[in-house]
Amino acid sequence: MKLLKQNIRMLGVKNTLASKVLKDLGLGEVSKYLAGPTTLVFGGPDVVALSKEITKWAKDIDKLKIKGGVVEGRGLDTAGVDALSKSPSREELLSKIAGQILAPGANLVALLGAPGARLAGLVKSVSEREESAPAEAS
Repeated sequence: MKLLKQNIRMLGVKNTLASKVLKDLGLGEVSKYLAGPTTLVFGGPDVVALSKEITKWAKDIDKLKIKGGVVEGRGLDTAGVDALSKSPSREELLSKIAGQILAPGANLVALLGAPGARLAGLVKSVSEREESAPAEAS
């Protein structure tokens, strides 16, 4: 059910039929991974999320082995799928980009506000000294 909630689908296939269909789709280099029992996994919010979830499942289930994958028409071996699973997700990348775009503006605001904050601190300390001076005089 957890995979369905993430829109990840699994399909057990016959290797000869899957090989023919994949070749017709221009993904013929994936055919080399079609040996023995094969399940195609697809869907998910993005390829990184898909690879993370399936890699996690493969670690939890001994009989589940990752043979390879396809990203934008390019074949990946097991190590490639594992490396992809360690990449930042789309949301993480977008938040990093947004942070980098907004950082110069935040720095500018901090620099512009610093003299005012310093002046406010000086005024406060002077007023505190003036308030404490009459109390000492009495």
